[in-house]
Amino acid sequence: FKRARSLNIFTEKKLLYQLIDQELNGLQVIEQVSMQSRAILVTSHYANTKVHDIAAKMGVKILPKQLASEVPIKIEEERSVSGSKNGYLVIIDDVQEFADPIADYLKDKFAGVGVYYHPERFLENLSQYPKDTIICMDHDFKTKMNGIDLAKQLHKAGYTKLYLFSGTTFEKGEVPDYLTVLLKGDMDALIQLTDA
Repeated sequence: FKRARSLNIFTEKKLLYQLIDQELNGLQVIEQVSMQSRAILVTSHYANTKVHDIAAKMGVKILPKQLASEVPIKIEEERSVSGSKNGYLVIIDDVQEFADPIADYLKDKFAGVGVYYHPERFLENLSQYPKDTIICMDHDFKTKMNGIDLAKQLHKAGYTKLYLFSGTTFEKGEVPDYLTVLLKGDMDALIQLTDA
């Protein structure tokens, strides 16, 4: 699986369906690393309607293996900002009018600031952020996932600087101890994150 995942990263989102010496096929790997919208399945099983049906349900594009040599492959070095003075900040909030001004205000205080309006889009790009990235997330995304759910996934993945934007008062024990609640709009608290 690790070999398959690295293949996916270094061939610019192209993944083979049948992986040698692997228990998983390419579609299963794409699903497990949540890259459905960014992956292209390269397969000699292109004519197999079952493969087409599964890929269509997942929203994955397919390329016949015979054409793979015609597609240019660009290899990029992984970008890391973990050595920067104030590291990296990510803001995840579905209200663009809230997220953008905060990002603009804090952009000079961090090596870089990323803004996402959907938690799923952030998860699709998670691999580009170092584990010490400061991640500030809304609680109510108006999706199946809320901020606490997202924080659980990020904590399991090894991220340690997790903050929840909320105006909600939570019951004791409702918020995990690895997640710090910030009052939504508290700019002083956000500025203090530069020292986190």
